[in-house]
Amino acid sequence: MANEQIHPDDRPVSVITGANSGIGRATAIHLAKQGHRAIGTVRSIDKADKLRNMAADADVSVELFELDVADDESVRHGFERILDATGRVDHLVNNAGVSLSKPLLETTEQDWDFQHDIMAKGSFLVAREAARAMIAQKMGGDVVYIAS
Repeated sequence: MANEQIHPDDRPVSVITGANSGIGRATAIHLAKQGHRAIGTVRSIDKADKLRNMAADADVSVELFELDVADDESVRHGFERILDATGRVDHLVNNAGVSLSKPLLETTEQDWDFQHDIMAKGSFLVAREAARAMIAQKMGGDVVYIAS
C-alpha cells in the first residue's frame, strides 16, 4: 500500500527496538516508507542523530522513544508513553542487540551478563509488554525477532 493511500490515523503502529543503528535503523526507515507509524526505541535519544538524519534523507518520520530493553521499569514506562502517543501497537520488531567480540578467555562474567541482559532478557521484557498491549487491544499483532 502506498503511503498516500493511508490516512495517518489508520497507519499500523510498528515498534522497532534498537532503532539507532544497523538493522533496527534500516527496519524503522523501511517500515516508515511503507506507511507504518514507525516507533524507534533507543537507549539514548541524545545519540540518535544518525537515525534522524537518515529518516529525513528518506523523507519519512521515525518517532523516537527512549527505552532500555534490559530494564523492566524502563520497558513498562516506555510502552506506556508509546501507547499514550499512538493508542496501539500493531507490530513489534524485537531487534535490540549487542556484540562484544572478545576471545573466550578474556570474556568476563560482566560481559556475558551485559549481552544477555539486552538480547535475552530484553527481548522477553519487550515482547511481554507488546503482548499485553496487543491482547488488551483485542486486535492481535505481530512480533518479529531479529537474531544472529
